Amino acid sequence: MSAKRLITGSGLRTIALIIGMAISFFMMPFLIRNLGDHWYGVWILVASTLGFYGMFDLGIASATQRYIAHALGEHDQERLNSIFSNSLFIYTFIAVIAVLASIAIAVSAPVFFTGKDDAQVFQTIILVMGSTFSIHFIMNAYYGILSAYLRFDIQSYIDISKSILRAITIFLIFQIDASVINLALITVLFDLISQLLVLRFAKREANWLDPKIALVKKEGVFELLDFGVNSLVMFIGRQVRDRGPHMVIAGALSISTVTLFQIASQLIQYINQLQSSILGVLMPSFTRLLGERKHDQLSKNYDFSLKVSALISSCLCGGLISLGNSFIVFWIGPEYNEAYIAVSAMAIGYFFVLLHYPTFQLLVSLAEHKYFSRYELLESLLIVLVTIVLSKSYGISGIAVGIGVTLAVSRFLVLPLLLSMAWNKPARKTYYSTLYFTAISLALHYPVYLILKSFSDNHSFLLALLMAIPLYLSYVSVYVLFVTNESEKSIIKSNLKSLLPLKWTGNRN
Repeated sequence: MSAKRLITGSGLRTIALIIGMAISFFMMPFLIRNLGDHWYGVWILVASTLGFYGMFDLGIASATQRYIAHALGEHDQERLNSIFSNSLFIYTFIAVIAVLASIAIAVSAPVFFTGKDDAQVFQTIILVMGSTFSIHFIMNAYYGILSAYLRFDIQSYIDISKSILRAITIFLIFQIDASVINLALITVLFDLISQLLVLRFAKREANWLDPKIALVKKEGVFELLDFGVNSLVMFIGRQVRDRGPHMVIAGALSISTVTLFQIASQLIQYINQLQSSILGVLMPSFTRLLGERKHDQLSKNYDFSLKVSALISSCLCGGLISLGNSFIVFWIGPEYNEAYIAVSAMAIGYFFVLLHYPTFQLLVSLAEHKYFSRYELLESLLIVLVTIVLSKSYGISGIAVGIGVTLAVSRFLVLPLLLSMAWNKPARKTYYSTLYFTAISLALHYPVYLILKSFSDNHSFLLALLMAIPLYLSYVSVYVLFVTNESEKSIIKSNLKSLLPLKWTGNRN
């Protein structure tokens, strides 16, 4: 496996996410102005409805990616085709369910809409986009191939191109006819084009690809479903963790307080997505090493990735604490600065969530995420309970502190134990590593926080952001100096040199 491919894929995934965020940031007011509050509200309702279609996946995407990566490591072509054939069969069945669900939702639409035009538009969009979703499910099997081959660069280029071209097309078409139907059609068009590109590149990478219905076996189907169910439980747990407090706050406090909490929650989700984009390449790379039976290399890669994860999570969470107040004032306005207290408290807990991202990825690679999935669901229910208990007396600040403390204690104590159960990794070693990385991060970040806090109090967010760049570059350099060993430093240097666009030599003309 190429380290350069992993680093490039990670970088491009992050760039694709940032571009998507930036486009969404600018497109939202554009769409509201052109569609109006009413039709934009219909569009949001459609998007919310389609969001539940993710439940239909049943975790098969991660199962397909994991087992194909493992079979690639074993160089077992027959098993590769067996996994893919079973995955394609399941996804075809899911696609049919998605189409039937779209029809059922469309038929029942008039019950939920008072206006005939609203119901007809909603029905049209659900049928069109629901059908596209069904195709997307089938294509998930091909996405699994690209991920197993670590071709995150291809996926990222497709996502970046789709985001930019879709935004440009919406802008141009809306100059002629701004309608929610056109918005849906443009979205569907670029989704279909991107899926065709994924199909083409997946077939190019996998010269072994030869799916057959004869390879579909009950054992193969249940193998994928058994793995996928645990991923589905994790998905549900995260939804409860991320959305449950909003429902409690709405009932115990007020709808307006939900908006305040959502600002903090949204910022937390942004750093969560960034960490996922940067380190989402780990699972297939871990699985390939597992399939190749390179257990010593897998152990070294995990240890190194934990150091990298601690560095990234400390930069993301620390940056949110250092610059969060000035950013919220810049983004929303000074009347929402109470959200800063909430985001700072939750960022402390999420530091441990993000730090242990490689641990979670390794558990999935080992197909030992059964207990983790149940733990994450229980943790989410505990967070909802904490929210209920603290909401009346302490408001959103107290809720945020409760969530932050719960996550910090839970992740620090439980994740090393789960890893020790699944793999030959003593829990005390993981505890020590986590404590050491946390101590180094706190010691190095405190002066950065003081400088940025003082500077942002007297200057704009953009100037504070410029000030943060050299500070965090220094922070990263010192962290690498103290935390990594000599071989890891050599790996970092060689990969950085290989990624430079220009290679300098001693000869100059």
